Order: sequence, then C-alpha cells, then structure tokens
Amino acid sequence: MATLVRSSDEDTIGVVVTLGDGTKAVLPAAAIVSETGGVPAINVSPTQGGTQFQYASPTGGLTDDAVDIFYAVPPATGQRGYCGSLQFCNGSATPSEIVIQTASASGVIWRGYAPASMTETASVVFDPPLQGGDGGLLYVKMVTTGTATRVSAQGYIK
Repeated sequence: MATLVRSSDEDTIGVVVTLGDGTKAVLPAAAIVSETGGVPAINVSPTQGGTQFQYASPTGGLTDDAVDIFYAVPPATGQRGYCGSLQFCNGSATPSEIVIQTASASGVIWRGYAPASMTETASVVFDPPLQGGDGGLLYVKMVTTGTATRVSAQGYIK
C-alpha cells in the first residue's frame, strides 16, 4: 500500500510505501512514474541495515570495454554489494552488450543490450537485487569499444 505525501499547497512531494518486512520508506516525487507512462519506476532498494550507494559513469559515458566499479569503498569481508536498479543510455552509433559482473571476468551476473543511438534511458529493476561476492566488488562493463553509454546504478552494501 502506498500513501501520497503532500505539502500544504497540495504538491505531491513523495509516497510512503510499506516494504515486505513491514518497514516504511519514502519514495521522492522525482522518482514517481505514472503507470501509463510506459517507463518503469526506478527501484529504491531498502538498505536492510546496509550502506546505500549511487553510481554515475564518468562524463561522456563508458567508451571502452574496461570495467568500472559501482562503489568507491569495497565491502569488508563478510559483506556484499547489492545492485537494486540500473539505468543506461548509449548515445553512440555502436551497439553493445552491457554486463554487471563480479571481480572475476567469468563472473557475469547480468547481461543486457544497449542499442545504438538510444534516445531514451533504459531502466532495469532487479528484484531481488543482484548480489556480489563476499567482500568483492560489482562492476559494470560494455562488451564493445566505441560506445558512449551513460550508466547509473543504485544499491547497498551489507
């Protein structure tokens, strides 16, 4: 169940949602997307007692097939990184696969496709969140060089 939160002048400023474990979270109005808009709402993953992270690719996007790390500080031993949502837009004329992987090159845990010359951002919600290895990093990588893919991700470390 969701409850709108409104200001005194009746502007919607957010929605209070009840999570599966009974806790309540506020989804800011900027993240609310109409069901008729054809775009999925961005997942605001509960941190479940962890530390939230937000990732944004470098200016100009990912332009080669090198990996980029989602968070600056790696999880401690016994902790894992969880990715709850990902947004990407490839502005280049070169299409590519986009992957999320763990530290090892063979550790691809999600694979998607970034078409050439995208005009809209693709949003992916992972429910349950993608999970990295114990104390390991999560990476995003374009499989093809020559792309200009802007990527954002949200999740938590616990």
